Amino acid sequence: MNELTSQYYPFDPPDLNEWEDLVNLCGNPYQSVHFNDIEAIYGYVPIYFLCRDKGELIGAIKIYFYESKKLPSLIRSISKNAHVISEPCIHPKYTDKADKISESLVKCIENYFSIFKPVSFTFKTSLGLLPLTFNRVKKENTYGIAYVELKKSYEETHATFGSNARQECRTAIKKNVKVEKTEKLDEALKLFDYARTLPGFSSASNQHLQTYFNALNKNGMCDVWIAWFENKPVSTVWVTKKGKHCFYEYGTSIRTNSGAGYFIHAEVMKYYSQLGFEKYYLGQVALNPINNPKFEQGITFFKKQFNPIILKGSKDEYLFSPIKNVIWKKLIKLMTKK
Repeated sequence: MNELTSQYYPFDPPDLNEWEDLVNLCGNPYQSVHFNDIEAIYGYVPIYFLCRDKGELIGAIKIYFYESKKLPSLIRSISKNAHVISEPCIHPKYTDKADKISESLVKCIENYFSIFKPVSFTFKTSLGLLPLTFNRVKKENTYGIAYVELKKSYEETHATFGSNARQECRTAIKKNVKVEKTEKLDEALKLFDYARTLPGFSSASNQHLQTYFNALNKNGMCDVWIAWFENKPVSTVWVTKKGKHCFYEYGTSIRTNSGAGYFIHAEVMKYYSQLGFEKYYLGQVALNPINNPKFEQGITFFKKQFNPIILKGSKDEYLFSPIKNVIWKKLIKLMTKK
């Protein structure tokens, strides 16, 4: 472990299969190359950072970089930014050396930063693991990351659910709610269209959802589920998967008395548990009381009904040039102003 070397590669890793094998071992879909089509919608390009020990790939992370092509070249630098949407992949055999691997990756990333010179850099965690840390001032936003263990039988897992979730599932069964996996997105997208008409609801655009599905489903990394009640779609769950992990990525429900909102998640967990998946990530929850009742009392309460394990997550923002960042934010508002 004394011969760690890290290098960066623009646009593509040197060996696609090697990269995806590590991503699969770590169960981290967000580091997969197949997410690139989604980020490309917003003009981001990937740079791959690989850490090796005597030639063996033992750690890796992908960072997305952006530079506006709409601005004149003389002022284009104010738009430069970078972001990470998940933790690095550390080979399971070398997790005890994670600190040294992370240190090597950070040095390599800092080297690239000295060339690209981003104005800002955001590092988000998605699996509840430790982020890479940089010796710079940062603004940290913390949250909980909830997941349900799927290693036990479905009956054992279901028995640990909160009383609300269990009651809603019983209601759904009595009312003959049906849950199915589908590749026809029309009905699911209509549910999002309806949800966007409701106060306080925000979601990715249908274009984003369609691109997400097209990029990942063909590579076996995405499933879309719909719950039906009285022959009408009432709930949808979109799942990202890699290795032994699956992630609740997007979803929405129409308010009914059918219990479908809880039942669809229970059925999805049952399905992936039977396939050998070990964790079902429900995404973010509130760690502490916050000034956002919808998130704390609504979404967080809902997810906690599945009795998840909750880990600490964070979104760290590093500002390398605060003045340029302010100018860029104001320009964005001007360019998007209707």
